Amino acid sequence: MVSKCISLISPVVNDVTEYRIDSPLFNIQLKEDNILGIRVDCNNVLSGIAASDGYWIMLNPLDPSQQHNLHMKVQGTYEDESRQLIPFTTDVTYSTVSQPDAPTESLTK
Repeated sequence: MVSKCISLISPVVNDVTEYRIDSPLFNIQLKEDNILGIRVDCNNVLSGIAASDGYWIMLNPLDPSQQHNLHMKVQGTYEDESRQLIPFTTDVTYSTVSQPDAPTESLTK
């Protein structure tokens, strides 16, 4: 990775390396028409082992009275099949409005 940056209005998180977390290996079963677009065998199920690796940012509750923009930008390189480094940039902004907690009724009357 060349650079990573996440911001939610302020402050900007310039060094997200401390937020990188990977999971232990886990078993996975994918069915036909799965979200990953992976072809399955004639039994319509693909079993295997997977892991998760990413940057996970937890936010404090957001003010429900306004829109919030979460901006993430990553610039880096990856190695292709011929071992050449290919540059890439991902620059995404999510706009969201948080919802106040829904009222709950007491279970005892």
